[in-house]
Amino acid sequence: MSVAARRFSHDEAGTPESSWVRAPEWTAIPDGDLLAEPVTRLVVVAAHPDDESLGAGGLLAVANASGLNVTIVVCTDGEASHPNSATSSTTELAAVRRAEAVSAAGETAPGARLVFLGLPDSDLANAGERVTEALVTAIGEDGAQTLLCAPWRRDGHPDHEAAGQAAAIAAQRFVVHDGWAIASHIALSMLTMVPIVYAIKELAVKGLGVTVLVLFLAGVGFGA
Repeated sequence: MSVAARRFSHDEAGTPESSWVRAPEWTAIPDGDLLAEPVTRLVVVAAHPDDESLGAGGLLAVANASGLNVTIVVCTDGEASHPNSATSSTTELAAVRRAEAVSAAGETAPGARLVFLGLPDSDLANAGERVTEALVTAIGEDGAQTLLCAPWRRDGHPDHEAAGQAAAIAAQRFVVHDGWAIASHIALSMLTMVPIVYAIKELAVKGLGVTVLVLFLAGVGFGA
């Protein structure tokens, strides 16, 4: 059955930072290093190309530097990011954004495995089962040694929420930490201690283009 997902508009203000800070999920985060043993693998779920860099770029860099196996699952190609564009078709946008994701991963986590699902942008709510199946495949048999990082299920963007829900279903077989807020917290906590993490993330974000940077600066929690 088709799900009538709420349509996202770039004119919206986005999820306020206060909502992220007050989220009760923070209390469920265990103390200590999330990437410590027995974790040997990191799987990051992105609804759109750029979500993985803006939301978890620092975590990706630290995981890669720590020798963890890194997989990035990108659900859509972000072809609906510029509706009614006079300069680029949806096919062209999809190709550009996919290439940007590859370039960004080369900065944050060289050698990471990227999985592009190519699902419809702005309609991920109707493809949740396919996302879950792809994540179960990506995780494989070593779920107990895998940290799954996915968008917050109360982010406000329907595609982000759908990706987070699909990840939560896949994660029933192992431990899951729900939300980019966790990844962002880790990255920000390390910025003052490990400047190279910021430098790596900055390189990745620069490769995503001015439009993405504007979205990132304009509001926490939204991106397309």
